[in-house]
Amino acid sequence: MTSSPKVLIAGMFCFLSAGGLFAQPQPVKYAIERSVMTKGYDGKRCWVHARAGTIPPASEAENPRVVLTTQQLQITGSDVFYALHSAGSNDLGKTWSPLVKEDVFARKTIDENIEMTVCDFTPKWHAATKTLLGTGHTVWYQDNKVMKVRPRATAYSVYDSNTNRWQAWKELKMPAHAKF
Repeated sequence: MTSSPKVLIAGMFCFLSAGGLFAQPQPVKYAIERSVMTKGYDGKRCWVHARAGTIPPASEAENPRVVLTTQQLQITGSDVFYALHSAGSNDLGKTWSPLVKEDVFARKTIDENIEMTVCDFTPKWHAATKTLLGTGHTVWYQDNKVMKVRPRATAYSVYDSNTNRWQAWKELKMPAHAKF
């Protein structure tokens, strides 16, 4: 085992032919490089749910825009999340913009001791609408603890590539069937 963060991996992939037989394995070589994008563990909170989506480039000469989302987790609680943050890269992750708090994902105060936010957020390119769409779900807190009985909803937001910010999130409207 090497101590180098670069690891060369040779993969072998087989493809199913029309006749049902496997084609000859084709070697694929690629490198995986580990790097630290940001730091921020302070003994009370840590960054979790780091997930990235890509916006295809306008031309083959350009790289895709990679948009990473993450949020802080309070380590002394259970699923106690805070506002989503995002960062971007135009060079396939070699460099990143600083993490920026997405104010539209700040916790919403429902009443004196109840708040809610969105967590488990995942950005993914939606080819049909040519948008970076993020989906997650709502989580409700009473006195900063997840409520045992609480409303649940799938949340979504669209990334604005002109401002490099997420638009205000909305709840997905579900059919009025019990299974939903």
